[in-house]
Formats: sequence, C-alpha cells, structure tokens
Amino acid sequence: GARARQEDAAPRAMAAAGAGVESARARRESLLLVVMGLPGSGKSTLSQQLRGEFEALGLQVSMFSFDEEEERVLATSRAAADIGAEQPFDPDAWRRARRNVYEQVADVLSQTDVRHIALLDDNFYLRSMRKPYFQLARERGMGYVQLAVRSPDFRRRNAGRTGRARVPEFVLDHMEEVMEWPPLDADFGDDAACDQQASASAAASWERRACSMYVDSADGLGGDGAYMFRATPSTPAGLAAAVLDVHAIPPPLEEEPGPQEQPLSHELEIQCRRVITKALDSVPPSEKQAVAKRFTLLKKDFISRAIPKDRRTAADEPPASAEELAAAFLESCSREAAAMVGRDLA
Repeated sequence: GARARQEDAAPRAMAAAGAGVESARARRESLLLVVMGLPGSGKSTLSQQLRGEFEALGLQVSMFSFDEEEERVLATSRAAADIGAEQPFDPDAWRRARRNVYEQVADVLSQTDVRHIALLDDNFYLRSMRKPYFQLARERGMGYVQLAVRSPDFRRRNAGRTGRARVPEFVLDHMEEVMEWPPLDADFGDDAACDQQASASAAASWERRACSMYVDSADGLGGDGAYMFRATPSTPAGLAAAVLDVHAIPPPLEEEPGPQEQPLSHELEIQCRRVITKALDSVPPSEKQAVAKRFTLLKKDFISRAIPKDRRTAADEPPASAEELAAAFLESCSREAAAMVGRDLA
C-alpha cells in the first residue's frame, strides 16, 4: 500500500515540477512593453499594429489605456454624485486612474502562466512615469522594453484632430520642452542629437539599464516601410520581431542617494507656474492679463485639492511626485483652454 502510494505520487510530483519550470520560463519570456511619445507621433497606431502582430504569433496580449481608465473612474464618480457628464478636471480621478492601470498590469502579470505581452500606450514623457513599470518587470522577473516613437509630423497630425483628442498647442510646447527621452541603447542605432538630449536629463541610473528602442514615424514613408528603425525602413511585423528579439529582464538596482528634496508643494508651485508661462506665450497681449488670472485661480484650486493643507510638509507628503501632479495640472490647463468660449489658445 505505502509503496503503491509512493509510486503514484512520483509522476504527480514530476508533473508539478515540470509545470513550475514551464511557468517560470513563460514568465521570463513575458514582456512589459512601454510605447511612449508626444501626441500625434503615431504611438497609438503603432501600439494597435504591434498588438495584431503579437497575436498573429499566438502570444497573449493585454493593452492598457490610461485615458479609458480615467473615463471609467469619472463615470463612476459622476454616477455616485448624480451629476452630469460635464465636470471640471479632477486631479484625484486622474491619479486614481493611473494607479488603477498599474494595479491592473501587476495583476495580469502575476497570474500569467503563458508567454504574455503587457502593452502600455501613453505619452510617458516624464521618467518618473516609466520607472514603476521598469521596477514591476524587475520584480516579476520578466522582460521590459521602452519603444520611443518620434515623428516630424506630430503637430500637423494633432492639429487635424477634433474635440478632446486635439491637444492645445501650448501643451505640446510644454511636453516637447520637458520630454525626458530615454538614453539610446548602443545596439539600436546612433542618434547623437537625441542621445545628447536624453543624457542631459538621464540622472537616474535605472534607465541606463533599461532596453530602449527608437522608432521614427512619418506620413511620407507610407507603404510597407511605414517606420524607420536603426535608419532602415521597417514594418510593424519587423518591429514586433525586433522587440521580441531584444527583450531583456532588468537587472537589480543599487539606489543612489539623491539631493535633499524640497517640500512637494514648493516643487509643484514651480512646475505649475512653468506650465502657465508656456500657456501664456500663445495668448494675444490684449488678453494675457485675463487669461493669466484664470489660470492662476485654476492653479490655486488645483494645488489645494491635490495637496490638502495638513499634508504640505516634507515629512508628510502624499505618495504622488511633483512631476506626476504637474502632469495632471497640464491636463487640467489643456481642458480649461479647450473650454474657453471665444478664445483659441491652440
């Protein structure tokens, strides 16, 4: 009896061990892909194309949209408060949506036992927006790739959009100015100008250890070679193959001590003023005073809601960074500009 039970248990143990090995292999071969770029660069189109290519290869793909999640959060809050569809920008909803996406990605990746691609499509113009996903991939022991999409046509493409899809010109100006491009990987081409720009802002060592690829999109390319990768025309299928070929698991990091930080409220005030200054550049002189007053009131209201008065010291800050909150304020200004009747700040 005991011997028979031992003989029966052996195949089950071997099967379980084999399943564990396959699950670990699937996790190592899984990938968290961050597609980033300025509005109008073509990143969303490329993301959809890559999803199709990955699925054609039989891979499981999950796409995550920050805008769609924010709409869900706002719809829930509107229903709970019994208010109409029109409501001012809510920084809490914006932050909650981004937190929800992170939790959704983490949940999907923790459950996978097959090779899985988690594809995130967003501007990701600040390094602090990308780092949590690099850390998540490192913790999960899976690959991480950043795909930076650039286009000389991004302003013209944006100008052709309507409604909320169109980003005001001053927002594009600000995002282009503060864009923290990832450093180029030596394996993926040589773009000295871009690498110089990235190096100037790449104080964080973590991104030097990430796999970053640059893709150029331009309307004039057309046909099967709709993109340029490593100075060579490429197709979505070629880019998908390149991503899968280079995917690498992030190595452990040694955190480097940073400079003494200012209170969050101080940093946020500086960054919000910077956004307003950029917005006023496109306003006619006769209207600057009125528009400046409107945006200043918006800033005051935003900061009061984003950082309550009892949480404005360095010792007791909310978990969001100044960069994250400034990005939310930029979104708030964008929507306020679009709502101004009789004014065209874009």
